[in-house]
Amino acid sequence: MATMSTSISALGPAGRIAARAYLSGLAAAERGDFDQVLRQFRPGGELIFVSRTALGARLAGHTDLRRWFERFRRLLPDPSFDVQRLVIGGPVWHQRLAAHVIIRSRVAGEPYENQFAQFLTLRWGKVTEDVILEDTATWEDASRRLAAAGDTEAAGPPLTATPA
Repeated sequence: MATMSTSISALGPAGRIAARAYLSGLAAAERGDFDQVLRQFRPGGELIFVSRTALGARLAGHTDLRRWFERFRRLLPDPSFDVQRLVIGGPVWHQRLAAHVIIRSRVAGEPYENQFAQFLTLRWGKVTEDVILEDTATWEDASRRLAAAGDTEAAGPPLTATPA
């Protein structure tokens, strides 16, 4: 289950609710429960994963977001997340969340550990924008290992929006 190495006690009530929802979303991603993850996004909510690798994406809407989360899970099976830092600000109708997270998984049979920064914009508790900046050098190395092990998806291009 997703863990948090930082305290949320200094946050106000709305911040604590947002922090618990964030951890719940990470835990759902760990379990592969994408229905729960997607319920946290507003219709038309956008996910931006800054990368030119197979995880790279600029997508909106539940259908395309699900494609990304499914690919994420195939490339990084059984991930675990440990939130190192979490900052939440703003009123519930326009909150901003910034997190520094360690991710662990297995890639091509070997342990994988990386870190990313995640920036969320929430409107009334629902994600309108999710921007992820991962240590791309570490992820690119893992992608090469996956591709060398025969995973053609790992060597593929970033996801693009499904044509309407």
